[in-house]
Amino acid sequence: MPTTPLSFVENIESAKRALAIIKQFGNVAGLQLNQGKSQSMNLDHEENNKPFQIPWSNKPVKALGVYFSQSETEMIHHNIDDIISKNIKTMVQTFIIRENCNY
Repeated sequence: MPTTPLSFVENIESAKRALAIIKQFGNVAGLQLNQGKSQSMNLDHEENNKPFQIPWSNKPVKALGVYFSQSETEMIHHNIDDIISKNIKTMVQTFIIRENCNY
């Protein structure tokens, strides 16, 4: 069964250590990181170094149902505004259905 690992690291050195641990685990467990399906995002606006073979994204990345982005406004939009709008729409539709239902 595929999993969705999620890792936050502080800097490039931390990322290198995390990838080394993932590789060690993979050697023991017989698993490997699928770099073609992996994404990475630099949340530090000043650091543009991209030292890994993993694709880098400038767009929001969704992991475990949560969007992550370099922009706080974008994260609020995807994680809060969209969900509230969807829930309000569902509530209104439910109300309309109940109003039109003859008991």
